[in-house]
Amino acid sequence: MESIELQPNHKVEGDDYIFPYIAPNGLIHPKRDMSYDMLQGLLTKFAAAAGLKKHYTTHCFRRGGVQYRFMYAPIGMRWPLSWIRWWGGWAIGEHVSHLITGGLRASFLTEMSLSMSRLTH
Repeated sequence: MESIELQPNHKVEGDDYIFPYIAPNGLIHPKRDMSYDMLQGLLTKFAAAAGLKKHYTTHCFRRGGVQYRFMYAPIGMRWPLSWIRWWGGWAIGEHVSHLITGGLRASFLTEMSLSMSRLTH
C-alpha cells in the first residue's frame, strides 16, 4: 500500500467514491469505484493485520448510512422508514442489488431529495 497516491492537488469532491478504484500502478481513481472483491480483500487483510480473528464484511459500509439518513440527517433530508427499508433491501418484495449504482442511484437520491424538500416547504 506504500505506492498508492492520489492525483497531485486533487481535492475531494462530492462525487468521489469513498472506496475508489486503485490501478495496478497504485494510482487512485476517485471517480471510479473499487470492486467488491478488492474492497473485501483489503478489509480482510487490514483486519488480520490488526490482529482481529473474526471475518468482517462490507455490510456496515453498504448499509450503515441509512441510520444517518433516518435519524441524524438535517430536517428535510431525512428518509422515512419505507425508503430505508427499500434502500436496504428489507422491504417485503423489494431487493436492492448491485445493479443499483451510478446514474440510477444518483437519480434515486435526487428524487428522494426533491420529495423531501416538497414535504418541508
